[in-house]
Amino acid sequence: MRIGFIGTGAITEAIVTGIVGSGLDVAGILVSPRNREIAARLAGRFPLVRIVKDNQEAVDAADVLFLAVRPQIAEDVIP
Repeated sequence: MRIGFIGTGAITEAIVTGIVGSGLDVAGILVSPRNREIAARLAGRFPLVRIVKDNQEAVDAADVLFLAVRPQIAEDVIP
């Protein structure tokens, strides 16, 4: 299973850390480049994590997708 995240903030960082430590059978974790610092930290820390070029790549490649953005910008991100 490939898990994707649109939005890469503190909550995404916590969820990814939990997933990696959980023992779930995950083939890969895809994170958007929205917060480059957090995305780079996750990719550097966990071999399963890959930074995608944009949100659409995460949508196309993930089996399960988390929309991890603030409600105020969700309508701008979803399209």
